[in-house]
Amino acid sequence: SYSVAQGFIITNGINGGTKLATNRTRPDGTDQRSFLSGHTSNSFVVASVLAHHYGWKAGVPAFAVAAYIGSSRFHSSKHFVTDVAAGAPLGLIVGRTVSKRYRGDRDSLSGRTRSRIPRRACL
Repeated sequence: SYSVAQGFIITNGINGGTKLATNRTRPDGTDQRSFLSGHTSNSFVVASVLAHHYGWKAGVPAFAVAAYIGSSRFHSSKHFVTDVAAGAPLGLIVGRTVSKRYRGDRDSLSGRTRSRIPRRACL
């Protein structure tokens, strides 16, 4: 979707700049592009966009997969835990931000009208 593409562009721009600025060596010593975890931030972009457009039924599994991707980057010695811990909220914030433009009454992906629960009903 357009939101995911926007999210990837923004997240990868921030990731690239941060990697160049921090110059942090990976735990396995392969290069100096450890901080932030791009895989983690991109997976959280996808999860947050899916959760926004399709609700918790898509969001819960998507966030579970994103968390798995982040933990696998740590366990495979490609990132420190702080790289993953910084990449996840970046992806979440960017994903939610790019999804905000589709807050209308119609779902931007399917074109169907979304049912809305009044805020008072959630209290």
